[in-house]
Amino acid sequence: MSEETKYTDPTGLDKVDYDQSQVSPEVKKHTKNVRTKMYGRHVRESIARAIEFIDLISQKAVNIASKAFDKSEDTENRLDNQLKGLTSDSEIIDLRYSKMLKKNFNILKDRGDFWDEELETREINVEWYRLSNSDDLDMFRKAIQHIEDLGGGNLLIPNKTYEFNFNNLSTIKNPTRLFITGSNITIKGHDKTKIVLKGLTKEYLFSIDDHNSSGRDIFTAFSFCGGENVHIENIEFEGEYTDDLDDAFRFKSPRQMAVAFKGCKNFSAKKIRGKNIFGNVLNAVNSMNEYDVEFKISENFIFEDCVAIHCLENGFNAMGGTKEFTATNLKAFECGNGLETASDGFYGSKLILERNKSANISLSGSRQLLSSSMLNEATGNIHSNSIAGYGMILSGDGGLIFNNLQISSNYSSAIFLYPKTKRIQGSNSRLYYNAEHDKYGIMIHMQSAKLGDIEGISLDNIEYKQENNSNSACFINGTNLENIDVKNCFGHSNGNLSINIHGENTDVSIRNNNFDKPVNVNSAFSSSSFNGEYSIHELSSIPTKGDFYQGDLIINKKTNLGDWSTARCITTGSVDKCNDFYLTAVAGNKDAILDKTSNYRIGMFITIEGEPTPKQITRIETNKIWFDSPFKNSVANALSKTRTTNFVYSQAGVNTSIGTKPTYIGQMAIVGSKVYICISTASGLDWKELTLN
Repeated sequence: MSEETKYTDPTGLDKVDYDQSQVSPEVKKHTKNVRTKMYGRHVRESIARAIEFIDLISQKAVNIASKAFDKSEDTENRLDNQLKGLTSDSEIIDLRYSKMLKKNFNILKDRGDFWDEELETREINVEWYRLSNSDDLDMFRKAIQHIEDLGGGNLLIPNKTYEFNFNNLSTIKNPTRLFITGSNITIKGHDKTKIVLKGLTKEYLFSIDDHNSSGRDIFTAFSFCGGENVHIENIEFEGEYTDDLDDAFRFKSPRQMAVAFKGCKNFSAKKIRGKNIFGNVLNAVNSMNEYDVEFKISENFIFEDCVAIHCLENGFNAMGGTKEFTATNLKAFECGNGLETASDGFYGSKLILERNKSANISLSGSRQLLSSSMLNEATGNIHSNSIAGYGMILSGDGGLIFNNLQISSNYSSAIFLYPKTKRIQGSNSRLYYNAEHDKYGIMIHMQSAKLGDIEGISLDNIEYKQENNSNSACFINGTNLENIDVKNCFGHSNGNLSINIHGENTDVSIRNNNFDKPVNVNSAFSSSSFNGEYSIHELSSIPTKGDFYQGDLIINKKTNLGDWSTARCITTGSVDKCNDFYLTAVAGNKDAILDKTSNYRIGMFITIEGEPTPKQITRIETNKIWFDSPFKNSVANALSKTRTTNFVYSQAGVNTSIGTKPTYIGQMAIVGSKVYICISTASGLDWKELTLN
């Protein structure tokens, strides 16, 4: 039982000894209730609430006091540190303490070393090196120098546009460039990172001409020289090149490059985009002592997911001597060449190279593989005196395997092989409407100066389509070839031949194809069979004009008993004749000057004194004439004649009368018990009786 409360003090309360005006309104409300409420239960509840409110205030006071203590301790630590220091600069001493780490460093250098080591494992932002009075190029130089000093690292470039300005005192020995010699470096941009290359002009570039295509720098954004494991990705570059048809392709040095790799190993460029560059977007080349670092080979590299638009030279370039180059998902438009490589070991796939000037792709290396790519619409917009606009140019004897290509709508040939090209295997590809406006109209052009210059060419399952109306338009045209194999190919052209292999050739096999025009092969040890190559003509009479090829079949649409039913051409030539004439020509040229006009025409086959094989007329201008192949020898006033074609005929039964003029020599007739044969076609007197003696 609780002790009974005793009320024994009759005196009143002391005078208030504090300033009641400073009491908070919330507390005043509770004290007023205690003083004025009539009923006991209300007074008791007011007292309880006042106690609870006091407790809340107490908790808040404790928290404030705790923070004040921490701050006091921090201040005390910092003060202690300053008291220990040997310097009077308290601000520097204060920097030795890290609030985040809650740690005092003995000296300020210890704290700096700690964070340097930490940064080595993180990306370095190029913006950290910006000074108020420095341009972008200097800022990048400082950042790269720091990464090289660290032995490598990642340089991060934010989503901004930067300007690199050309130094107009630059030379090939002292170019404007970010000169990067370190290894284990990765430079990374973002989707909107852009570098603009400003200040270089065509006039300045062309004034420094060493007539060398080695790819020396004059103005290069990033020039990696001699490093290993160097990479760059996700940056857009823009130069200031504009079109000039007089200088629309520069196969010389120096040149501008967005990114260059010189004597590097294990490197890559991914998601690099470049346009209007006075040279290449990407270039790989071996280093040179005089211009870069000590000689090294560039090897084992990848260009992936990159785009080049409107560049003065090749969009992408890998020079001779480089090794093991992989290119995938590259796109190049409106460049000199889309991609050119002479690398030892090239593996290209999923390339889209279109509307480039000289060629969409040019390959001259060794151990090359190209697949699943599109090489379309090369324009030929280059020097006015050049023939260009090829889908693919091939040269060298290193070998190439290509498959699953689409080569379409190029101004010149789909594929052009230079002399000394060897070991090419092509399959499963489509060649559509190439050389449509070229005067020759040749899909695959193989021209060499002497036997064996081009050899070891194999084509399998190639489809072609063409509507060029030139007589020389064809699938393949070649001369002086060795070891050629064409099989399972098919298509259409409007020229006189599907394949025309002339000159000195050996070991040529054209078989199991499906052509709609004849095959002409002049070759030792050659075979041409089952090609569907002959043309079928339906006529109402024996032809008296026109050009026919060996194997052509003529069908008589109005056959009568004893008349001819079919005729097979056994000698390529022209049925109609032109008057003899004399011409003069220079060896190696296709054109000749005539002594007079004659009734010759385009398409006629002409035998020329001093030339080993007949030639076909492809173009005529007054007293000048062009042929389908160049002259082997220079000739002067050489006698020229029409080469006539010859036919063999089959007969629908035999004639029962000899009263009419025979149709063809060899025509048979039986009248009564006598047998007759035609020995000429001049008159009915040309029927002669056969006698048995």
